[in-house]
Amino acid sequence: MNERQKYINDLSIYLRQLTDEERNDALEFYDEYIADAVLETRTAIEERLGTP
Repeated sequence: MNERQKYINDLSIYLRQLTDEERNDALEFYDEYIADAVLETRTAIEERLGTP
């Protein structure tokens, strides 16, 4: 599992109070953002987005 997927998995835990649709939309947004910004390490991701 890569760092992006680990971050998204951690984030999904904190978003569990949302509806499935809202959570999936948010996770898709952040997954695409991380990919587009080419953030490859957990440190780079958290510097840009903060902790989950």
